[in-house]
Amino acid sequence: MHLRSSKFGPAVGLALLWVAGASAVQGQADLSHWPQVRIQLFALDAQSDPMAALSSDALVLKEGGQEQTILAIKPDFEAQSVCLLIDSSGSMQERLDSIRMAATRLLRSLPAEDEVCVADFSWKLAIDQDLTQDRQADEAALKNIKASGGTRLRDSLMGLSDYMRAAAKYRSRAILLLSDGSDNASMSSEEEMKRRMEMDGGAVVHVMCVPAISGQSVQGPSVGDGNMARYIAKMFGGLAYLPRNRQDMDAAVDHLVHAMQTRYILTYQTHDPAPDGRERPMSVAFDKTHPHAKAVVRAPEGYYAPLQ
Repeated sequence: MHLRSSKFGPAVGLALLWVAGASAVQGQADLSHWPQVRIQLFALDAQSDPMAALSSDALVLKEGGQEQTILAIKPDFEAQSVCLLIDSSGSMQERLDSIRMAATRLLRSLPAEDEVCVADFSWKLAIDQDLTQDRQADEAALKNIKASGGTRLRDSLMGLSDYMRAAAKYRSRAILLLSDGSDNASMSSEEEMKRRMEMDGGAVVHVMCVPAISGQSVQGPSVGDGNMARYIAKMFGGLAYLPRNRQDMDAAVDHLVHAMQTRYILTYQTHDPAPDGRERPMSVAFDKTHPHAKAVVRAPEGYYAPLQ
């Protein structure tokens, strides 16, 4: 992993894919009060808009197929540590202007107390701007990103997760991956990436598959079918977007910012307190008898128990 920073060393027409995944100590799942488990989740109404009010009696939570008692659920108003991870491989040349537009809109929309870093990757991961509340520094870093080389997406996600684990100020952490969805050079497998990031408390990962946009139209190759966006976002508890034009891009960024400020923390006690390091499958859904039964909840699909 290459680091340019010296501080870290050795809507209409908008295709939205709402998916969620898993984590460990921080990020999507917090095990610091084990055997209590705290998970981050989003609740979406029938129009896929984030719900501003949610009560525990509306939800059913299962772990390993067994229903669990929800102890509490509350809005998560804590500031966040956010990293923009930009695919700067050669295939992104026509998309860099679109990425800069989306990233700049995001930077100007996030709460001032959030800290944000800018990173890019092709063959290697580079931290272009360390986590900071200085939005001008973040925007300046965007201008220096150039496109060339192969795509080590999995390796770069792991490296950025390591950086955030060491440098992030806040418990709540998120990565926004802006990419065309390919990985042709990573040394790590999908399973290695999943386990390493989840075991060590990886960040929530949101994914935006970015088109090349000139004016209001898509230029160059299409974004694709979104399989990578679905997969990565599902694995790491985030949201995935497939914008097709500039209007979609703006709507996607605005929707993401709103969702990031309308998240919840749910607390429950696991029925299996053994600190065995095993993966625990989990599901959260609205009770079918609840008035909001047509709404959906997006939460981790599981987590790894601590190992002692």
